[in-house]
Amino acid sequence: MVDETNDVILISSDGIVIRIAADSISKFARPSKGVRVMKVKDGERIITMSITEKETEELSEEATEEKGEVVEETLTPPQTEEE
Repeated sequence: MVDETNDVILISSDGIVIRIAADSISKFARPSKGVRVMKVKDGERIITMSITEKETEELSEEATEEKGEVVEETLTPPQTEEE
């Protein structure tokens, strides 16, 4: 479903977002149990996964020191009128 021109974006239920190059995810034969791309705490789960074109512009120095490193950031959920 993905190739070396794609990135994978994962968002957990507590707002953690990671973006990783699809070609940096290990590939295994069908009988394998798979690979872990994102660790989540007990009670959390992955709520969104998206495939997008590979990021072409350089990341800022504060986001990453080395190309290919997974960048993690926390999103604040949007406020509703009831809150």
